Formats: sequence, C-alpha cells, structure tokens
Amino acid sequence: MVLLASTGALAQTTLPSFDVASIRPNISGGSSSHVSRHSGEILLQNVSLREVIEMAYEIQDFGVSGPPWMASEKFDIMAKPPADAPKDQLGPMLQSLLAERFKLTIHRESKTMAAYALVVDKTETTGSFDFALHFTPDANAAEGDSGPSLFTALQEQMGLKLVAQKLPVEIVVVDHVEKVPTEN
Repeated sequence: MVLLASTGALAQTTLPSFDVASIRPNISGGSSSHVSRHSGEILLQNVSLREVIEMAYEIQDFGVSGPPWMASEKFDIMAKPPADAPKDQLGPMLQSLLAERFKLTIHRESKTMAAYALVVDKTETTGSFDFALHFTPDANAAEGDSGPSLFTALQEQMGLKLVAQKLPVEIVVVDHVEKVPTEN
C-alpha cells in the first residue's frame, strides 16, 4: 500500500508587480492623454481608469463593462517595473496595480454583440502569407481620397467579405472598483 501525502494547499498564481508606483488624480481638465516608457519607467498622463483597464487586460473599449465614472475620472500614473521585467509583463503588472490600489475585481463573460465576421474565402490560399490591402478609411472619404471602402477592397482584392452578425464577444465586467486609489 502506498500512502500519498498532500499539503492541501493549492498553488496560487501571483501577478508580477511594479517596484514603485504613484497614482494621482489628474485635475488638468485636458482631453488628451499620453502614455510613454522612458528609462524603464511607465508614465500614463491624464488617463481614465477605463483606459488603464483596457491596457491591463488588452481589450478594446467595447470590451469593458463597469460604472460610467471610470471613463471620466482621470489619473496620472508613474510606475517603475523591476529591472529584469520583460516588456510583456506590463499588462499583468497593471492588473496587480489596479487590484491593489483601486481594489479592482473583475470577471470575464461572453456577451452577444453586433460585429463583423470575415467570411467567403475564395482565394484557396493555404499556409502563411503577407499581403497589402489598399482602401480609403471612411474618415478620409470626406477629404477627397478616392479609394475603395474596406468592404469593397476585401472582396475585390482578397476574395473575402465582412458580414454583419451578432457574435459572442468576451468582455471584462467590473465587479468592484474604488473611485479613489489607496495612498501612494
């Protein structure tokens, strides 16, 4: 008979964190924000909490569900990661900062939303490939640029089609967040 012993403790994954971080409300009233990395430091100026969540979880604006004030309250964040931290750890470090200083808790769920599906592959191309797609963005159409729309370019140049559909999209739902971060 073999007896296996267990400590009963489950290993918990801990997120990497910044060595030093400062969060201050931005009261400038300005509308533009700025994100930069310089000498190892991360500087986020005049960013909304919603924008920081989008960066931390690598999602687009439509992928965050939470209190409306998250888009209007602005902050300046200066953070210094450990010297040996890989650049791909910025998201998890921001997640850790949000949890620690704003007491952010989230869960992910799937929500059906209006989206475009890319279909009708008549190219019969297989494997990896590199391509260029030439089109005029809608914003430039009014300025006199005369190229095809994205929809037309995809169909004519690549044999692909964008079709409007209701599709499941993964979103981040904010369960709890404090409006004022804990002290620096």
